[in-house]
Amino acid sequence: MPVKVKICGVRTPAIIEEAAKTGADFIGLVLFPKSPRHLELEEARVLAAIARGKIGTVAVLVDPDDELVAGVAERVRPDLIQLHGNETPER
Repeated sequence: MPVKVKICGVRTPAIIEEAAKTGADFIGLVLFPKSPRHLELEEARVLAAIARGKIGTVAVLVDPDDELVAGVAERVRPDLIQLHGNETPER
């Protein structure tokens, strides 16, 4: 299986451009308030829109409730959602 590369904690369009130019597969958008790389939902939406068609997007969520997952899926529209925390396999 080929390795996929994600540049995580992306906060600017310049990082998106550089990640795409250098061959990364995904950028990670962190939606976790305790992270120093935290993005608000609207910031993540704008960055995902900039990335669309250039590089894949991953929304990184820590122990999210259903409302946050749904909001991210609807507004940010990432290619993937990464759940980090205490989720069960069923989740």
